[in-house]
Amino acid sequence: MWIPHCYAQGELYRIKERYEDDPFDGLTYYSVGANYLSNNIYMGRRDSVRQPYYTVYAGIQMSLGFYISAGASYSRSRSNLGRFDLISVTGGYDNTFFKDRLLTGFQIEGSFYHPSSENIKGSITQTVMVYAKIKSDVIEPQITFTSNQASGADNIITFSADHIFRFLDNKLLLTPMVAFNYGSLHYYDDYLLKRFKKMDKNLVANKAIANAEATKPLDLELSGKATYNTNGWQFNFVPTIYLAFSPATVNAGNRSYKEKLKNGFTLECDICYRKERK
Repeated sequence: MWIPHCYAQGELYRIKERYEDDPFDGLTYYSVGANYLSNNIYMGRRDSVRQPYYTVYAGIQMSLGFYISAGASYSRSRSNLGRFDLISVTGGYDNTFFKDRLLTGFQIEGSFYHPSSENIKGSITQTVMVYAKIKSDVIEPQITFTSNQASGADNIITFSADHIFRFLDNKLLLTPMVAFNYGSLHYYDDYLLKRFKKMDKNLVANKAIANAEATKPLDLELSGKATYNTNGWQFNFVPTIYLAFSPATVNAGNRSYKEKLKNGFTLECDICYRKERK
């Protein structure tokens, strides 16, 4: 999941963006960097314990639009004394068409979680995403289709829109965004079932929530991203608010209840250095 040209663990700014806002557009370059995510929230769902992630990564972007990267994420929380919790490998393609008015592409990500991971997405092993975005000087709408492979396939449609404010000769970009996610919850069912079985070794169950396969509104995400580019360095700062929808009916052993979803907030900070391949 990507901040344009660098790395992102959050869910809003996941795609590459190849157009005039970045001095490295149209070049082949290497990138290395580090990323901090204040909490692990996905589609409005999260653990009751805050779980920050610290990631280092490296990648290459080709001038034709293809890219590949790999990252290692370290996690530490009150219930986890610290470990490398996730190794991820991401590749894809993106480019602009129709005189740079249409941005489209695809992305494939393989995720390898620690067996004891408490990540809300810990059962997701593969993610495939395709997207299209209309470039505009006013509002830029985007539609994204994501398929996550967990115990079952979660298909998620994201409708989003943003606007880029440019300052300091395009060195500083401020991008407010709103995104709405609609999809299924197999990954969340896997997460809850794993947690319940950890608490009760004798629990016999293969489902934790009812109708995990049903598609429904998941969350609304509000974010404002600040990006600064200078001499090959890129700095990103992304606060995000998550408004969760559609509480599930949870089956915890011999009792069932309607969960109480809470809205969430994350702060993501990223720094990366990029070097053109001559």
